Amino acid sequence: MDTARKYRAVVEPFGEERGTDLSELELGRIRATIAMLPTNVTTILDVGCGDGRIIERMPKRFKTVGVDYSYHSGMRLVKNGVCASAENLPFRDRSIDLVLCCEVLEHLPDKMFKTTLAELERVSRHYILISVPYKENLQLGTTKCSKCNTVFHIWGHIRRFSNRDLNKLFVSYEVNSTSRHIYFTPVTTRSCGD
Repeated sequence: MDTARKYRAVVEPFGEERGTDLSELELGRIRATIAMLPTNVTTILDVGCGDGRIIERMPKRFKTVGVDYSYHSGMRLVKNGVCASAENLPFRDRSIDLVLCCEVLEHLPDKMFKTTLAELERVSRHYILISVPYKENLQLGTTKCSKCNTVFHIWGHIRRFSNRDLNKLFVSYEVNSTSRHIYFTPVTTRSCGD
């Protein structure tokens, strides 16, 4: 079974459940994400949108689309939802003002991670906004299955991020913020016709 199929087999069960009872901490993270949206943005793509908890809380002035690898997640979105891999986003180059990717990158295997970064950069017209665990000690979150002895991270995290890592994520973008949410802007200004 290839990596993409294995990954879908892992994430699909999570898409079957819709998060209705969100903790105050999670709601605070969502509010902080929305507060970081630049004023000149009209179109937003949420890559790895899950149950739509972020885009469904965005002000109506934004045109939003959620993308998730889980078939169930896309079907449950109230707003526009697309079932697709972050490795192959079904959008034209530089067609979205802001590409959002929250709490996703830390889960991706190496090849998917690199391809996803390239795709986020490809479809973004102006901004990329990500949220990742910062300087997480991955060993603190590991456990061992009592049946098969497999060691794994309890949330499926396989990578950690530091300032150094974040500064290297996108070739033609630079870090604008180093808070929990990382905001990337183009290194060179693009004209509207690009």
